[in-house]
Amino acid sequence: QQLAETSSLKTMVDTIPQVEAELNRLNRDYDIVKAKYEQLVQQLETANIGDNVSKSVDDVQFRIIDPPFSPAKPAGPKRALFTTMVLLFALGAGLVIAFLLNQLNPVFIGKRSVTEITGLPVLASVSLLQTNAQVTAARMNNFVLVGGALMLVVSYGLITVFADRGSEFLRSLLLS
Repeated sequence: QQLAETSSLKTMVDTIPQVEAELNRLNRDYDIVKAKYEQLVQQLETANIGDNVSKSVDDVQFRIIDPPFSPAKPAGPKRALFTTMVLLFALGAGLVIAFLLNQLNPVFIGKRSVTEITGLPVLASVSLLQTNAQVTAARMNNFVLVGGALMLVVSYGLITVFADRGSEFLRSLLLS
């Protein structure tokens, strides 16, 4: 009986490494098959997601409820009021600057104004003699001043009159 047991143990000793080798081969094959299976499942999910997205895009329908438009009047401040306020501000700023410059560098027009402003008596005065070039330059300066003021008033009038019509005119030029 011991002989039988010994021979059976010897055969088992020989078969155990064979069984372990077969188990390792099966585990290796199982890991490879499992990795391939997970890769295929991931590809299937990706394909299903892409299929669902394309189906959902086909199902979406766009309906235009209100057509787009650009308003005829601006949404900002009222242009006539705004331009009037800008004109008044510009004129006021010009007057304030002129007044401050006159206060910093006063100009005396005659003997009487010197006496009134300073309170000192005037002993003598020298009158200003201008050449023709100086008179022409002074007239040109006055002309530029009056021309600038007229251009300011004319541009204000044009902006006020054509504020809405001008934007419609520009829009028609751009769209045609």
